[in-house]
Amino acid sequence: MTDKKEITITEKFEPGLKHALFSNFSRYLDAFLELTDNAVSNRILGKTLKIEILVSKKSLQITNYGGYGMDIKELKEFLEWGKIKKRRNTDIGAYSQGGKAAMGYLGKTMRIIASPHNKKIKFSFSDDDLYNYRLKKYLVIKKTVEINDGYVRIDVGELKRKIKNEELKKVIADTYRPLIE
Repeated sequence: MTDKKEITITEKFEPGLKHALFSNFSRYLDAFLELTDNAVSNRILGKTLKIEILVSKKSLQITNYGGYGMDIKELKEFLEWGKIKKRRNTDIGAYSQGGKAAMGYLGKTMRIIASPHNKKIKFSFSDDDLYNYRLKKYLVIKKTVEINDGYVRIDVGELKRKIKNEELKKVIADTYRPLIE
C-alpha cells in the first residue's frame, strides 16, 4: 500500500552558519566520517543498528537501519545551514561539520531517504546540483511503507574525490571499534 503525498521544504540560514564555515574538510575521509558519524549517532540504545556502506567510482551510499530515522521536522532542520542541533545521548559529535557540507565536498548530487522510527512512512528528496549555491526549495515525497524501523539513507553522486576502499575499511574499524566490540 502506498500513500503518496508531496511536501515542500526550504533551506534556511542561521547565525550559527559561521560555525560551519569555519570548519572545512581537508580530505575525503573527514567528510566520509562526518556522514558515518551521523549514521552511527542515529542509533537507539539497546537496539541493534545496521550500517551499510556502498561505494563505487561515481557514488557513495550510507544507510542506517534500526535507528531513530528522520521525520519531516528533522529533515527541515537538516536544511537549516549553521543551526546547532540538539544532541541525543547517542550522538558522537566527533566531526560536527555538517552532513550537507560533507556531501557537497564529496560529490555534486545528493538524495536522502528517511523513515522515522515507529512510523510507517518515508520521506525522500534530492538535489541534482549541490554547486548551485542559491537557497533552494526541495520537493519531499512522502509515502506509506510497511517497515516500522527507522532508517536514513544518504546517496552522494557524481563523486569528486577518489575513495580508496582499503583506507576506508581501516578508518571505519579504527574509529568505531569501541561501538562494534
